[in-house]
Amino acid sequence: MARQAIEICADCADAYVILAEQAGTREAERDNYAKGVAAGERALGTDAFPEHAGHFWGVTSTRPYMRARFGLAQCLEQMGRLDEAVDHYQEMLRLNPNDNQGVRHVLMPRLLQLGRDVEAARLLKESDEQSANWTYARALLAFRLSGRSAAARSQL
Repeated sequence: MARQAIEICADCADAYVILAEQAGTREAERDNYAKGVAAGERALGTDAFPEHAGHFWGVTSTRPYMRARFGLAQCLEQMGRLDEAVDHYQEMLRLNPNDNQGVRHVLMPRLLQLGRDVEAARLLKESDEQSANWTYARALLAFRLSGRSAAARSQL
């Protein structure tokens, strides 16, 4: 049915998401997610991105694109292409800072893993939440920035 949907409308991002979810290889999964992102971009048009940035998820027509982009980022992450995945996650948060998809929860560990501490600190500041993951990230960043300091012990 997803293939039929694409025959009817080549810009059906969600159809590519379905194909990606059913792909037999990681490469086929990535290719289908990438096609979904491209289809979503075509369907939305270039004006939609600057027009709706900041409240992207609130515009229902953007959601297939966002689902495809999230899937692509996660697939790239699973392929070990972490920097590329992080770029996608960060762009998704720029478009939709309300983060209806929970992108920040997968972005933070990747930033920490890559040693991108300045970006991790910015994300902590932008998404101030009281969760175990955020508490751990704060403690780790404090230790990285100041070693076994009072500030790091306080965060721990």
